[in-house]
Amino acid sequence: MKSLKSRLTNINLYNPDTIIFFLVVAGLILRLGFVFYTGGAISQPDENVYIEQAKHLYCNGITNFSTIPTDRPPGAGLLILLSFILFGVNLLKAKILFSLLGTLTIYLVYKYVCDIFDKKLAIYTALITAFYPFFIYWSGHLMTETPSVFFIVSALFFTNRFIVMENSKASLYGILAGLSWTMLIITRAQNFYFLPFLFGFLLFKKTYKTKLTALLLLFTITISMPLLWMTKNYNSYGIFTIDTHGGATLFTSTAFYNESRIDWGLGTKTLEASDLYKETKTMNTGEKEYYFRKKAVEHIKKHPLRFVATRFDNFIQFWRFYPRTNIQMQDNSPFLSAKKTYFIIISLLTEPLLIIAGLFGLLIAIRKKLDFAFLPISFILFTTAIHALVFSQMRYRLLVMPIIIIFAVFAISRIDHKKFFGL
Repeated sequence: MKSLKSRLTNINLYNPDTIIFFLVVAGLILRLGFVFYTGGAISQPDENVYIEQAKHLYCNGITNFSTIPTDRPPGAGLLILLSFILFGVNLLKAKILFSLLGTLTIYLVYKYVCDIFDKKLAIYTALITAFYPFFIYWSGHLMTETPSVFFIVSALFFTNRFIVMENSKASLYGILAGLSWTMLIITRAQNFYFLPFLFGFLLFKKTYKTKLTALLLLFTITISMPLLWMTKNYNSYGIFTIDTHGGATLFTSTAFYNESRIDWGLGTKTLEASDLYKETKTMNTGEKEYYFRKKAVEHIKKHPLRFVATRFDNFIQFWRFYPRTNIQMQDNSPFLSAKKTYFIIISLLTEPLLIIAGLFGLLIAIRKKLDFAFLPISFILFTTAIHALVFSQMRYRLLVMPIIIIFAVFAISRIDHKKFFGL
């Protein structure tokens, strides 16, 4: 007993390792608290897609991967499947797994910032990550948000280590980076198109000169799952693509932009009621994808100014500070029900400061020519562009918020507080 008491007495509460431990515990309590409060019920229509993927594989076996009944990549579904394998078909336990993934993100953010800046900034960044309301909120949903945030942080962290660590550890970090990127891509298909930027950056850093084998490992693992999924789509639908509903998404958000902005379900119903949609009745998934891509391009050429205007609106929607208040057709929150005002208040307490400070941090990083910053900055620009071109909501920004938080803390740390406050 004395030994335990003496150990507790000797704990240095100001030690970074102690602080990060308590931050991770606090983050876990908050995330689990939200999960247990909301229970096993689902509140977002998209959750059903990934749950059905997991159930299909759980009931039919992983060898039936090619017959998954969906056009979306299976990253989130595979994570839910892991929970089903460990604990049976139980949505509450699957949510707990997602909350654990969200908690682990706190620690990965800390380690990443330790590598690129220092432990002091890492603690502050982990603090914000642990208590950031929207990380907590989405950890209780069986969707792509929480896994995507985890995988982008792990991908940036391990890629940075792959570049800066000695050659003896390059293969290990190459494998871990490859696994992170491949899972990020099959969780959110859009990230497949970021690969030219990623591999261009790695070539620019001349990693092939001293770490060629490790670089080939990273490359091979990164493209493995996307190629498997694209091959599955080709065998099933005759189209070699990572996403078999991108054409319909682009066409709906272009030709029926007003309806899709009110509610995506309304946009889809409007498309399905159109004469154009009737022409696709006899087409398979691959033929529909080609067809809608072609029609989307035709519509853009026919209405270029409207396309530019709507894409600018997409950009605004992606970076807005608070949820829209003029739209009635929105899914109720499992925590706040229909009280959107609370979401607005929470958003205004976090988003403006983080986004503005994050922007300044990014500009400082560019001005100081910080080499590591190119990859996360490129990812922010890429994610913004892809959603501006296709479709955007505030929640799609969650994927880049860990990077925004990191650079917001960096910017605030650069302020000369004595001059700033006139002391």
